[in-house]
Amino acid sequence: MNKAKKIIKEQGLSQPDKKEVKAKAKSRKNLILIIIGALVIIGGIFIVCYTQLRPRAVLTVEGPAADGNTATNTVYYNDTVYEIYQMESMYNT
Repeated sequence: MNKAKKIIKEQGLSQPDKKEVKAKAKSRKNLILIIIGALVIIGGIFIVCYTQLRPRAVLTVEGPAADGNTATNTVYYNDTVYEIYQMESMYNT
């Protein structure tokens, strides 16, 4: 009779061990920290690549266009690298 009462009271389930519960919580915590760290590293790589690979304007010229509006012409760093190199190499010799 007592055994039947225990089964009904516990519903046939045994209580998990406290050590197992702590180990599972610790492994979840470590997994979450690893995921957050990976996201931070990926975000940092993305920011560095964006700042290094985006086009940078060296010179912007605004002036009147043929139709009477204002025209804007922009010269980017990638377009002027060779000219800058030539100027610097002439002064180094």
